[in-house]
Amino acid sequence: IVPSRFQISAVLSTFPFAPALEQVARDADGIFYMELWKGLSKEWAGTITPSACTIEVINGARYMTIIAADGFYKLDLSSSMYTFSGDKRLIVQLGDIFTRLNLHRFFDGIAVSETTRQGLETFPYQYDGLYNTLSRHALFYYDENKEYRSYREVINDICVCFGLRMYQDRGFVVFQDFTRVNESAYSFYTMSGTYQTRRSFSSVQTLPVISGGTKMYLPAIKQLDIVHEFGSTQFAYQDTL
Repeated sequence: IVPSRFQISAVLSTFPFAPALEQVARDADGIFYMELWKGLSKEWAGTITPSACTIEVINGARYMTIIAADGFYKLDLSSSMYTFSGDKRLIVQLGDIFTRLNLHRFFDGIAVSETTRQGLETFPYQYDGLYNTLSRHALFYYDENKEYRSYREVINDICVCFGLRMYQDRGFVVFQDFTRVNESAYSFYTMSGTYQTRRSFSSVQTLPVISGGTKMYLPAIKQLDIVHEFGSTQFAYQDTL
């Protein structure tokens, strides 16, 4: 799970823009959403953290620094508020979790790359592993002591099962297969986990910075192939990713 944050500095010099921004910093109980757009494309979305906002005077001008987070910190909450019976698709479980954490208020949907599939599936493939795989509640949500785990632990386990990383991009919560970072075909779902379409999707690796600050990026992926040598047996030189 790759979290992100957004930071911007603004000059407090115009009305009503300046008083409105100052009100955001004062309202510790308020919920304020922030989106970064490039033309007609949403690049980033999240919520402002009022307590992290600062105001300072530089060369006689008042500047306000605004900090926004993507909401992934909510995944540390206990999953005890979420239960279900029977079998449920993993993508629907993820949608239920995101909805309960109110991430649906600023994300437009879920995007899932091509994933590991069952051996019996044939091309052209339909949907993806998170849609085609179902589980029961007890599989992910309890630890060995029968205590509820956090949402982060649950989603981490799902990601590990399929070799995925989760991050946000272009207004979507993205699940990308580590071994398929260059593939462009993604399945798109609503934030409730309902399938919509399958189309091409290009990931934003970096965003240009006008002055100062840091670029948004994803951690580099290093692929390692391990070859096991079993002498002259039938298992000789079997590749393991």
